[in-house]
Amino acid sequence: GFYHVAFYFVCISGTVWGLTGYLRDRGLSQGAALLGGLAFGFSGYCVSLVSAGHRGVFEACLSAAVLLFAGSRAIRTGFWPYYVFSALSISLVMGTQPDVFLILLMVVAPLLLVEFVHVLRTGQQGYAKKCSLGVLVFAVALTISGWRAVEKVITSYLLKREALIEQAGGGKAASDGQQKWIFCTNWSLPPSDCVELAVPLVKGVESTDRAVPFWGELGRSSGWKPGAAGFSSYR
Repeated sequence: GFYHVAFYFVCISGTVWGLTGYLRDRGLSQGAALLGGLAFGFSGYCVSLVSAGHRGVFEACLSAAVLLFAGSRAIRTGFWPYYVFSALSISLVMGTQPDVFLILLMVVAPLLLVEFVHVLRTGQQGYAKKCSLGVLVFAVALTISGWRAVEKVITSYLLKREALIEQAGGGKAASDGQQKWIFCTNWSLPPSDCVELAVPLVKGVESTDRAVPFWGELGRSSGWKPGAAGFSSYR
């Protein structure tokens, strides 16, 4: 419905805005910053909007872009609302797509760390006091807004993780190492389907579309054979 479509629009627009703002703060021109924002906003999973799903992934991209933008400004200015926005950007996605956000955080965190070190070396007067207050505001905001999300991760995601690994990795018959490897690589983009990056929909639209069904290899469970349980392809 409308909410479903609007959700993707808002997430991608916010992602582009956040990264564009971050790049503008780095001194790039409006055109160059917008190009960078668009490149990130329509990269990876977000490029497959024709068959969009897993809204949490779009939330993770939005949160990462906002965290990069607000966190950078918080570090440079010490303005406490930016610390609040940084905390909210994390809380937004912790309970929905923590795994993808953690991967994005591995990129965002070093960038913010470099920013922090740079500001420390410039020796702004009174910066330590403003930074300490900001960190306190960040911690309080994150605690208030994110405790339910942390509770969900602990009571839901972590408890079900081992069962999901076993289910995806061939059951108890497979070794622990095999199960984890299959779980981490299952449903990865097959090289043969990369042609869709240049020629969209050349292999059909969606698995559930009877008129133009998707017949590529994306979403095929490991070890799947015709007639077996699981998906032959699932876009």
